[in-house]
Amino acid sequence: MSKSLSYLKAACRELGLQIEPGFVIKTQAGAVQAEARIVHLGSVNGMLIFSNYSQLREHQSELLTGGYGFSVLDTPLHNETYDLESYIEMFRDWGWAGPEAERPEWMDE
Repeated sequence: MSKSLSYLKAACRELGLQIEPGFVIKTQAGAVQAEARIVHLGSVNGMLIFSNYSQLREHQSELLTGGYGFSVLDTPLHNETYDLESYIEMFRDWGWAGPEAERPEWMDE
């Protein structure tokens, strides 16, 4: 498991978010596999996480019209450590797209 995915999984676990590693979606251009999908963030069908823009370039338009958000995350540097506050800030930037009744308190703090 990549360091990026490991950190994302830890943040989602600590914040009560559902993450689906290795999420695959089919588009007219073919199947594309994201590092993960985080449910209820970014867009109605969740936020797709990629490690490289080239992975999604030809699928970008269909992903957006299909109700997905997406982000390309750099691999953490060798000396970079896990920081939950950084993930909270990033998740807040992406926005909550789930039911309002399920909106976590940390999204508004």
